[in-house]
Amino acid sequence: MTAPLESAEVATVWLEYALGDVAAAEGCIHLPAIPGWVIGFHAQQATEKALKGALALNGIEPPKTHDLLRLDALLRQVGVVVPLTGEELVSLSRFAVEDRYPVLDAPRLPRAEAGELVPFAVRATAWLAGLLQS
Repeated sequence: MTAPLESAEVATVWLEYALGDVAAAEGCIHLPAIPGWVIGFHAQQATEKALKGALALNGIEPPKTHDLLRLDALLRQVGVVVPLTGEELVSLSRFAVEDRYPVLDAPRLPRAEAGELVPFAVRATAWLAGLLQS
């Protein structure tokens, strides 16, 4: 277990990184040359980092995983409820790995749909910021 002050410091760093990914996702929405998978990737990464920050804040070493449902389950084990539904987490999860590598028969995510994922990341980072202020 990490000492409370150290936990808050580690969680703050996770939040800073998550906010960077939110900024990247939001910035990419306005650049037509950026494909949807890039926007989705940054939204997923921001959410992942927010969940890992919440784990750190609760004295839990975040595992090296991109699995948002696993991170959610770990938080629920200590009584922390993530502000995203399982369906929202699943919609982000595909961008952790699978949409980053070319697959010829994989459907491409339209930019409009990718833009719909960004509010999930915004909600997750705002939630972690709120936990840090508590």
